[in-house]
Amino acid sequence: MHARLPSSCGSMRIQVAAFDVVWAAISPALALYLRDAQLLSAGWLVISTFYSLVALVAAVTCFVIFRLGDGLTPYFSLPDAGNVLKAVVCTAILTCIASFGFTRLEGVPRSTPVIHALLLGTGLIAARITAQRFLAARLRPSPGSRITNVVMLGSNPLTAAYIRMIQTCLREQCRVVGVLDERAQLVGRAINGIHIIGHPQQLERVIDEFKIHGVPVDRVLVGGDESVLPTELLSEIRQVCERRVIGFDFVPQLQGFSDNIAVLDHRENTMKRMALTRYHRSKRALDFGVALVAAIATLPISALVAVVVFLDVGSPLLFWQQRVGRCGHAFLLYKFRTLHLPVNHLGKLVSEEERLSRVGEFLRRTRLDELPQLLNVLSGDMSLVGPRPLLPADQPPDPTVRLSIRPGITGWAQVNGGRALDALEKNSYDEWYVRNASFWVDVRILLMSFGVFFRGERHLAGRPHQSAPQNPSGVGAALQGAGHSSH
Repeated sequence: MHARLPSSCGSMRIQVAAFDVVWAAISPALALYLRDAQLLSAGWLVISTFYSLVALVAAVTCFVIFRLGDGLTPYFSLPDAGNVLKAVVCTAILTCIASFGFTRLEGVPRSTPVIHALLLGTGLIAARITAQRFLAARLRPSPGSRITNVVMLGSNPLTAAYIRMIQTCLREQCRVVGVLDERAQLVGRAINGIHIIGHPQQLERVIDEFKIHGVPVDRVLVGGDESVLPTELLSEIRQVCERRVIGFDFVPQLQGFSDNIAVLDHRENTMKRMALTRYHRSKRALDFGVALVAAIATLPISALVAVVVFLDVGSPLLFWQQRVGRCGHAFLLYKFRTLHLPVNHLGKLVSEEERLSRVGEFLRRTRLDELPQLLNVLSGDMSLVGPRPLLPADQPPDPTVRLSIRPGITGWAQVNGGRALDALEKNSYDEWYVRNASFWVDVRILLMSFGVFFRGERHLAGRPHQSAPQNPSGVGAALQGAGHSSH
């Protein structure tokens, strides 16, 4: 998952590359010329000049917004290409809107913006790829140097990442010469430029053929743990490597991740095997529909809050935190910002109390700062009702139950005290909800959440247990024994 910049580091920096500006100035004129050479004649000079200037201003503006100048050319990647395409599309839209607003695009062929966008995008990406190739050629190993040759088993994201790491960090010492995979349909394809050349059973033959061509294989790596390959095939490969005195390893073990991966896999499998109610399994469609309607209905309020936040704390408008979601998977939770920057104009750290303004305090108290989490629900990271997502450091000793379902914008713990509860109390309420969730329980929690909106959070301990939903055993009994209301 791509991590975004923290709020205090996410301010806009005006930075554009010289080539980008030059190409942005040339491409609209070139598009006009390709569409109709007469547009550059004396009679159409004013129209073509105006269109080119509007396109240049729109392009530079989009370059700044999408931060094209931040990318380092030697490390041009797919996300960088995505930002280029976003900037090109927005440039074309802004150019059309501005030009139409002044001249109704009279005298400009309607296909010109499309040709301009194609030229602009092609030029920007081609320049970056050319520069990347040129710089990569300068980093090639010197002739005659001894390099460790590696054959990898399994074509998967881990194999691709490891190949990329070798190509980036160990170019002078190591190289992957081929990949073997069990899927016959992948043979002949390439992963990060390295071809899939056969089945793992053909390892010994591949080693011999490389040796004939003067490329001795020094190491065999598996792109995963022992579950990647069948046990018998894995044993056969081990024997081949032992006979040839070739190193044999698993990528997770080389990186020191194998133990952590095993623990995480066990925890995730445990969460998936938990006996959840049928309601939990069918809840996603209901969440999506209600969240979509709520997002549309609250759009004016969200726009108003966004304006207030901008006037109060400035940009960026959104604050994010990486939280732990269903089955322990991390996701980014979004809120409207309510705190000023952690340093003052003198560069000194300030306390959180000083950073929180009256506006921010109001947004927190009314939960309006959590409106962007409707997007988390639409994306599938969260539910409308469920245990609140916590930071990794705030998880209870055994989070298996609460992490077996999607976290929620509101939950049973939030309407029974929220911040007034300690960590153990919150976990008890959350576990009760996981085991007793139903449509009517969710409706009740949503209605109670409106009460929290108007009166704020209060610890509701001491309320009659009879008013709570049926809670025959488990966490509910523990709650009653501890003297806390489950309502």
